[in-house]
Amino acid sequence: MVDVDKIEDAIVTAVSGAGLGLKKVAPYEADYDQQQISQLLVLAPFVLVNYDGLEVDEDQRFQDMSVGVNSQDFTLYVGSQSLKDRQDAQRGCYTILRGLRTLFDGKVITADAKPLNIGLVREFFVSSQGGLIVYAATYRVFDL
Repeated sequence: MVDVDKIEDAIVTAVSGAGLGLKKVAPYEADYDQQQISQLLVLAPFVLVNYDGLEVDEDQRFQDMSVGVNSQDFTLYVGSQSLKDRQDAQRGCYTILRGLRTLFDGKVITADAKPLNIGLVREFFVSSQGGLIVYAATYRVFDL
């Protein structure tokens, strides 16, 4: 499997070039924390990419005692803000989430010159505070 940093970079590059009107697209090293909302407000609209973990290939581990990887999950935190209308901020998030689905659904990304499948696992609401709405979409990346 390709290195996590290279996959993150490929996702960030794809999202940055998708024309979604974002202020910030970047890797995000920590879990989303409620106390960071004031910092995130100035970044909105944004997509932050966070590595969630991997699924180990148990068959390979038992066959040759090495650790194979079936897939790796990445959560893309999507934020939009509106100080006048919550529904406006939600529409902003929905537009970005729809753009991500269009960008990645059934597609292949290239990381470290290796083609990788990417697919949506789930989307979920994260928080609403101070005019900022945050949703997240988890995508699974796996070898062809």
